[in-house]
Amino acid sequence: MNNKLPFIGITLGDVLTRENIFLALSLAGIIFLTLLIFIYLKILAKRGKVSVNFAKLVKYVAIITVSEFIIYFYKDFPPVIKFSKGVEIIAFGIFVKIIVVDIYYLEIIKKKTSKTSHIIADILKFAIIAVFLLYFLRSVFEFNLAAILTPSAILTAIIGLSMQDTIGNLISGLIIQLEKPFEIGDWIEIDSILGEVVEINWRYTKIKNLQDIYIILPNNNLAKDKVINYTKPTPEINQMITIGVSYSASPILVKSAISEVVKSNPNTKLINIFLKEYSDSSIVYEIYYTVKGIGNLRKTKDEIYSGIWYNFKNKGIEIPFPIRTVIMKKEEEGPVINTELINKLKASDIFSEISESVLIDFLSYGLIKEYLENEEVIKEGESGESMFFVLEGKFEAKKHGKNLGILQPGDFFGEMSLLTGDKRYATITAVTKAKAIEIDRQAFKVLLQRERKVIDKVRSVIESRSKGNEANNPTRGSKKTNYAGVFEKFKKIFSIS
Repeated sequence: MNNKLPFIGITLGDVLTRENIFLALSLAGIIFLTLLIFIYLKILAKRGKVSVNFAKLVKYVAIITVSEFIIYFYKDFPPVIKFSKGVEIIAFGIFVKIIVVDIYYLEIIKKKTSKTSHIIADILKFAIIAVFLLYFLRSVFEFNLAAILTPSAILTAIIGLSMQDTIGNLISGLIIQLEKPFEIGDWIEIDSILGEVVEINWRYTKIKNLQDIYIILPNNNLAKDKVINYTKPTPEINQMITIGVSYSASPILVKSAISEVVKSNPNTKLINIFLKEYSDSSIVYEIYYTVKGIGNLRKTKDEIYSGIWYNFKNKGIEIPFPIRTVIMKKEEEGPVINTELINKLKASDIFSEISESVLIDFLSYGLIKEYLENEEVIKEGESGESMFFVLEGKFEAKKHGKNLGILQPGDFFGEMSLLTGDKRYATITAVTKAKAIEIDRQAFKVLLQRERKVIDKVRSVIESRSKGNEANNPTRGSKKTNYAGVFEKFKKIFSIS
């Protein structure tokens, strides 16, 4: 009877010796102990006691050790040795990958430079896998590498010709990572497309434009076309705007008014103001300033233009119509502001010492809005830069669903957001069909320039309103508001020294 085991070429008696049984039991014990170590390390890694990479290193060191044990004690069984050697090569390759990529590049290098590239990490992984795969084929299966690489080179040439664009994108992605003309978080412009870089991978670069739309740009295009980086070497962007002013206003007055607006904006720094030309209908000025980050460009431009309009209005500087057009200009009708409303406003803390003419001008800068019954005016927790004066009807104030009171003609709300930049404290809803004037922060700046004593009144209002908010906010408990800190926020927003 043939007792030889298939594929191995040895008899069962050769295997079931006392020595082999002892080795098998020893191996089983070692494998069982290794599994226990694996489970224990996994539990420690989940609990944060040891790092995940450390647990992996120990696991693969154990696998390499067991493989060496098998190779040493089972040297008379070639198939077992081949299998163990293959496992050992794979485990050692993963061990090297963890050391080089996961620990050195993605942990140590990232801590030093703050930024790493997943493309570089992929290249390192691919190189390590390629080296150990070739070694695995040569050692375990005794393949002739020259015979493998020759047809592989021909196949690579065929694939390369059919995938030129894809390969070009891959190479361009690698060049971008190595040369770093831009990085994630930078603002770039290519072919009239402006946006923030949010992702760089092998094939494409993803940017997000000012409309929060994602645009996919192939890396090959980025390598060929001109790329403008607005973040490096400095994130500050120079901007120039022009404005035409009446011939009746002196340049020194105009430049002073514009300078006040630009310097009061926290996101801008004034470079210079130039008188550009005398045009048919106006004197044209160029205003140069820097903006902190291109993402603020549109918002800042709006703030500067709006602030200039208010400041010109306050100083009596006219922005004329073109003289080629004949315009029968009527006096603009301001909001209907009756004496009763003015008296109610003067009864409030902020406006008590302001003259009636200044109050009328202040309210004339506002925008009259009409609201339907149950229409929401402002919402609790939202950002806001304006306050409201009730002209007609009634409004209801609620916080966390709790009714705080009814606002009637002469009352105002939203002033804390305007003054300090805080989120809206309560939700305001029209109880009936109502009307209110909305005043923004630029208009309030004009009021502060004309009536400096309003600053002391604002301090009192902030303290009073903060105490009221503290009493109505159940989440604050006994915590006291830092009124001085809130007032400092007001001074910073309005550039008050």
